[in-house]
Amino acid sequence: MVASEARGCGVGTALCRFALDWARSQNYAGMQFNAVVETNLAAVGLYHRHGFGILVTVPRAFAHPTRGRVGLHLMFSEF
Repeated sequence: MVASEARGCGVGTALCRFALDWARSQNYAGMQFNAVVETNLAAVGLYHRHGFGILVTVPRAFAHPTRGRVGLHLMFSEF
């Protein structure tokens, strides 16, 4: 998660790249994110751009403060 005042500055991209680079350097076979809120389109898009796909969406697993119950994506990238 990125603070609202830091959005659009590349912080999320830098964090994602750092995590992926570190995992590859440690010989991991891939990376999974277990709880990506489906309404967080910025995060979902960022992860798609870095090779992640949605494995499954757990319906109504997150209590969004304004949208009510929404799904959580499990996202995976194989190296």
